[in-house]
Amino acid sequence: MADKCCGPLTDLRESVKVRLTYWYILEAFPRLGGAPTIEDMQRELLFPRDEITSILNALVAKGALRVEPASHMILDAYPYSGVPTRHPVELDKGASLYCMCAVDAFYVPFLVEHDLTIRSHCFFCRSEIEVRVERRTIAAAESAHVVIWNSAASYDCPKTNFFCCEAHLLEWRESAPDEQGQIYTLAEALDAGRRAAERMQKSREGLHEIQWAKPDELVCYCRQVPKATIVAAITEGVSSPEEIAKRTTACTGGWCEETNPKGRCCCVDLRALLEVHSEQAGR
Repeated sequence: MADKCCGPLTDLRESVKVRLTYWYILEAFPRLGGAPTIEDMQRELLFPRDEITSILNALVAKGALRVEPASHMILDAYPYSGVPTRHPVELDKGASLYCMCAVDAFYVPFLVEHDLTIRSHCFFCRSEIEVRVERRTIAAAESAHVVIWNSAASYDCPKTNFFCCEAHLLEWRESAPDEQGQIYTLAEALDAGRRAAERMQKSREGLHEIQWAKPDELVCYCRQVPKATIVAAITEGVSSPEEIAKRTTACTGGWCEETNPKGRCCCVDLRALLEVHSEQAGR
């Protein structure tokens, strides 16, 4: 596995369930400070374990994840790493996570809503490097001369690194004359992160917030019915919004447009949950 790098999920023909799990994983990294476990996914996505492992295998086959085969522990979910790397990122809300390479760290500002600090070191002299990103712009850096070598290798993450200055990068290149790639300024790396995040977001189109919301999040606000209750009804055989209403009282109060923070009737969310969990029930 060490000779292959994962990348973003780009096949938009993938099922809602596969794309939902993929984005749950990407959003869990900054929330948890690392990769979610299968148990996390069972508890929050409300999918059975065997279905989760099947989805993870499908994402691995698509090149969107790297996992440890026996345990299904997530090793990489581009741009995040499930194991420590040279490129930790600290979010202002307190969580810390690792990115796969120096350029990948600049994807994070466009995938989260938080300001952050990237901490690494010069790959040549080992001096510490700190880059502060606020409002998705470079706010400060340990040195104004920091650059990045963006490797063109087929598995480039171990070779895409920070350097405290271009002189140190060029000295390193003398010891690795066959290395192919290009030099990025911090501004160029940030722009690459922005463009990559925009491409990644395409696989999220058509998904609904409630599909990866936590089980205790309310679906129907006027009747106070949580997601877990709706999903339980669907997996027990309910197959339409009307049947969900009869079983759970969701969508029977008529006040969701006033009480729901989204300002809409919960029937939209009922259909979104049916789209995912009726498939799970084999219908």
